[in-house]
Amino acid sequence: MRCAGRAFRTGSRTRAGRQGLGKTLALAIFAWLAIATGAAASEAAVVVRHGDGSVTYAIVVFPEEQISSFELLDRSTISLTTVQFGGLGEAVCTLDGEGCGLSDCRVRLCQTGDPESPFWQFFRQDASSAWISQPLGASASKVHDGDVDGWAWTGRDAGLGPLTVGGIVELIDADVAAVPEGSTQAFVATFDASGKRIERTSDSGVGRAATIAGIGALLVLAAIGVAVKKRSISHQAGA
Repeated sequence: MRCAGRAFRTGSRTRAGRQGLGKTLALAIFAWLAIATGAAASEAAVVVRHGDGSVTYAIVVFPEEQISSFELLDRSTISLTTVQFGGLGEAVCTLDGEGCGLSDCRVRLCQTGDPESPFWQFFRQDASSAWISQPLGASASKVHDGDVDGWAWTGRDAGLGPLTVGGIVELIDADVAAVPEGSTQAFVATFDASGKRIERTSDSGVGRAATIAGIGALLVLAAIGVAVKKRSISHQAGA
């Protein structure tokens, strides 16, 4: 059984159920620290190649210096369903509307008896910009500013050419400069096999964790402001 697209988490779920309170609070703290220190935002990309040759591109702006490739995929707002394989990790069953149901995914990762039948594989580019399958999965891969992750519905190679974050920003006309400091935001676009842009209606542009984190960051700033004010009043009273 091949688990090239796996990530080490627990349980089968969709995007809506994967964010925990601790993770959200951590993201909120990161967002506040980015605002407070003026840290530069990171920009990374996710590329999803479908079986019909269409390709979805996502640029994700995030405040941390690094996140996992699975977290990058989650923040891209591209629809996602996964299943857990115990100690072997987690596999992607459906991505951007393509894949198979959980029952087939649990049994054989969406594959048939044909060894070259497609399933969701995770790829990264090497130094020569060739796309290499990553057998350890997306959670074992770390993403930094300028990285590009590739996913392909394939039983063979990725079928992608060399890609850079700057090139994808230009291709999908992502207004990354407009993203507020300390925020996470995604820009997504899909092109058919001929290169024509396809209208997307299901992407919010901001993941659920990022929205909650933004609120959390504001609450953190408000709490610090209240604490500073109380301390100031206390000093004045004791003077």
